[in-house]
Amino acid sequence: MRRSMPISRLLALLACAAGTLASAAAVAQTASPTPAPAAKAAADTAPAPAPPAPPAQPKAGGPSVDELVKPVNGLSGAIEAAEKNLEQSPGSQRDLAALRTGIEKIENNAKEAAETLRPRLEEVRSQIAKLGAPPAAGEPPEAPDVAAERQRLNGIAAQIDGAIKKAALIEVRARQLIGRVQSARKGIFTRFLFRQTDTPLQWRVWEQAGDQLHLARRQLGFIVSNWWSAAKLNGLGLLAVVGAALLGFLGLHLLTRRLIHTRLDVSGPSLPSLPERAANAAWVAPAFALPVAAALIVLYVGLDELGLLYWQVERFAQSALFPLLVMIAVSALARALLQPKRPRWRVLDLDDASARTVSFAVQAMTVVYALDYLARRLVSILSLPLSTSIVTAFIASLFYAALLLLIVRTPLTAPSNVPGLPVSRWRPYRMKIPLVVLAAVLLGASLLGYVTLGRFIVTQILTTGAGILVVGLLHVAIRWLVPEPSERPSGMSAIIEQRFNLDDFGRSQLARFQRGVLNVLLFALAVPLLLLSWGISSAEITSWMRAAVFGFEVGGVRISLARIIAALALFVGLLAATRFVQRWLAAGALAQGRIDAGLANSIYTGAGYVGFAVAALVAISYAGFDITSLAIVAGALSVGIGFGLQSIVNNFVSGLILLVERPIKVGDRVTVNGQDGFVRRISVRATEIETFDRASLIVPNAEFITTTVTNWTHRNTLGRALIRVSAGYDADPEQVLDILLKAAHDCELVQKHPPPWAGFDNFGADGLEFVLIAVVTDVNKIGDARSDLRMRILKAFRASGIEIPYPQRDFHIRDLDKLRNLLEREAAGHSRDEESVLSAAAAQSDVRR
Repeated sequence: MRRSMPISRLLALLACAAGTLASAAAVAQTASPTPAPAAKAAADTAPAPAPPAPPAQPKAGGPSVDELVKPVNGLSGAIEAAEKNLEQSPGSQRDLAALRTGIEKIENNAKEAAETLRPRLEEVRSQIAKLGAPPAAGEPPEAPDVAAERQRLNGIAAQIDGAIKKAALIEVRARQLIGRVQSARKGIFTRFLFRQTDTPLQWRVWEQAGDQLHLARRQLGFIVSNWWSAAKLNGLGLLAVVGAALLGFLGLHLLTRRLIHTRLDVSGPSLPSLPERAANAAWVAPAFALPVAAALIVLYVGLDELGLLYWQVERFAQSALFPLLVMIAVSALARALLQPKRPRWRVLDLDDASARTVSFAVQAMTVVYALDYLARRLVSILSLPLSTSIVTAFIASLFYAALLLLIVRTPLTAPSNVPGLPVSRWRPYRMKIPLVVLAAVLLGASLLGYVTLGRFIVTQILTTGAGILVVGLLHVAIRWLVPEPSERPSGMSAIIEQRFNLDDFGRSQLARFQRGVLNVLLFALAVPLLLLSWGISSAEITSWMRAAVFGFEVGGVRISLARIIAALALFVGLLAATRFVQRWLAAGALAQGRIDAGLANSIYTGAGYVGFAVAALVAISYAGFDITSLAIVAGALSVGIGFGLQSIVNNFVSGLILLVERPIKVGDRVTVNGQDGFVRRISVRATEIETFDRASLIVPNAEFITTTVTNWTHRNTLGRALIRVSAGYDADPEQVLDILLKAAHDCELVQKHPPPWAGFDNFGADGLEFVLIAVVTDVNKIGDARSDLRMRILKAFRASGIEIPYPQRDFHIRDLDKLRNLLEREAAGHSRDEESVLSAAAAQSDVRR
């Protein structure tokens, strides 16, 4: 008996394939190069013919021109051989996939060869440029050695340029050939998928299948009998393998069962959230599948090590292992999502009956899939006729359709909160209607003889459905893995939050960024797997991914995702370096006390602008975009500037002027358009001013250039406090002036130089008017200085008995006698009215008695 070693076979097969490719490459490399064209003769005006040029060689120490162009010549022969191979025999899907892989290698080698030759061509052309143009007719001839050198360099340049063009042609031919290979593969796949056979409605199909069933039974009995005879020779080993598989199954089953019971069968105060249930299902599904899957793998490996997997037995074991693992995985996923016995942890919002029905239907479909797959492999291994495959596929299609209809008639909506209210069985329509269509197409394809199409549909239902469920489950689980900061801190997020001292908004943005990165990685892994299940080859998927990552051309512009990502990373890195330099300047050279705050802000902002511009230009250049093409964009913008962008550019230029000329700076107290406040920030378009009411006033930068602006702290922070005060006419003016000057001298906010000044201002209508003028150290504290001076003056006036006069007015009233008579008549009439009211009240009281 021959002992089976699947892994060894796989390694040997890979080694043979590698050897074949290496041999092909060696043959391609040894192809004879194309002879270089002969160099032109020297100018006819030369008096004597130039000596023959030496062989075309590059500079000393480097490879010869023939060695440089040799790979291109080999690639030309390889691409011609691939074209002949495709024209003579298209082959199978596997042969075409291998041919496509080889053509892609030729294309990549052509690109690399061209990229290698271009710098050499530039070197040779720069040397030719140094020699200058050859002398024109009628001019003195050049030295013979110079002419010979020019001839030699022109020959080298012609050879290298020809090789570059040849490599570009090979690249184009390779792309066209890949398209032809892909079209051939699609044709083969379409013909295979829509190949029509006999229908199960024909009775002879069932008769042939019944006749072959007895033959298949005898063949299986013979194989099983021989295997059992071989197994009895190694009974202890077989017993050990089976015992190890059973012990492994029991141990893992008890361990996972205890773990699941400990984590899930505990009642909590509230229902777990959807992300928590999804995260739970993400580890419960592997826990359900692990015991059986591990036991099957141990059993398979053990039998293989004992030498009991040989010939057809090996093919039987491999045919059974794959569908069983698929059945175990999908069943475990269905149980983890639906949780028929644990509604608390159920991911899908279904009632208990619906969850049990859907779980049973999905697990039954996996069982039918495993049996159908095994039956299909048995038909191939035992060389049974096509009628057997038609019958097994039809029976499997009946079960699939019945199970799909069972899911359709099961309510998939949440149970109604109103007792007695029926729940719709057809909702959600977007899911139920496609299932009905799939069931009908599946039955129709099987009845009409499209066996391959029916099995393809079933495979897509299981693989695509399971893939979408897994991706959705992991997508929701990511929400639990990286929660919102208000819910709970998590791992790396907590470390980053503590390191950078993020606020609530920053933590929320960090969580969203982390979830976005994880979701992108999830879908980047899931999409290729789904494409493989849809019949797209791995070579084509790899080509798409390579083109997306390493570049593809759109309208003559090459777009490379890898370079774009690298450019973004470079931009972020340079921007971070700019911020680091800004923080270093703010903490060091621009620290308060060493330099003016406004100048420090201008330097800080200017460094940020320069760093951002450099980072943007470097990133754009690295991404592959030609910076010189930005001139076109600038030209288009210049047209827009003349219309709608004029004010924006005006404000931008005004902002640059403010930063350089610094008529205002951060921290200045300004008055603009009747509004007072402090300059807080000078940005590209506008300047932010904080008013005394703590309101932010956004003023366009152009306002500071085109209008009059009062800057109270432009040169210095000194300010003038002016106090006006009045005293009575009986006060001593000299005493008042002494009091005012003393109050100014005693105030700490008043400058001693220049000294304060007090004067007799005017003879007022109510008293003597005086004025006090003092220079305050900080204009921002002028209000405090005025208040303090007024308090001191008031106290000194009261202590000295000086009265601050009130406004005095004299009123002159005419015809006082008439006014006196009028008031007397009014008073007499009022008294008579009171007497009449009292007498009427007394009369009413007598009547009541």
